[in-house]
Amino acid sequence: MSTIVIADNHALMRYSIKRLLEQNGHTVVAETGNGQETLYMANKLEPNLLILELELPEMHGLDVISLLSLGKCSSKILALTAYDAENYLIRCLKAGASGFVSKTAELSEIQSAVKALLRGKYYFPHVTQRMAQAIKHTYLSHTPKPIKLTRRETDILELLAKGYNNQEIAKLLMISHKTASAYKLRLFHKFNTSHLLGMIDAARRGGHIAGSLTVL
Repeated sequence: MSTIVIADNHALMRYSIKRLLEQNGHTVVAETGNGQETLYMANKLEPNLLILELELPEMHGLDVISLLSLGKCSSKILALTAYDAENYLIRCLKAGASGFVSKTAELSEIQSAVKALLRGKYYFPHVTQRMAQAIKHTYLSHTPKPIKLTRRETDILELLAKGYNNQEIAKLLMISHKTASAYKLRLFHKFNTSHLLGMIDAARRGGHIAGSLTVL
């Protein structure tokens, strides 16, 4: 019927969602509890739908949504979270998700959301279809300003991508630990993220650094 990837760091939740989907004729082609793996699986498998818990290790769900939306992946994205649903709902919509379900809701609501997304509609509680289309058009059609980095910011970004921590960077560049931390925060702000792997992936895609993350 439809191919689906499930990303949730709770095995029991993944099992429950998978069982619900398979009972309704869908095919779960992959599942993971890791944000970085989610990005890889979605790009490689290009499922009809990605069901994505936001609080994932290694890369936050909002970063995954943003990177998939900016890339070539055509999968619909249904976001899940148990935290601050009212705040996250709009943030997910702006990032590029097509649906949102709070984990405090009944499991059957996931089924309703899946049906809506696979029919080409949005599923955001208390947000009309017209509002959702307007918000997504505004944020996804807007061409972001190019990110400009100083030489020192580029140096620190490259070291972060190689797996160095703040203390090691400070020693290598002969700056204080406080200064290294300040540069890191400034880079997070410029790349509009609060997660290291999301920032590095965005920087690599934008041509600011080459290669991928290396863990020392």
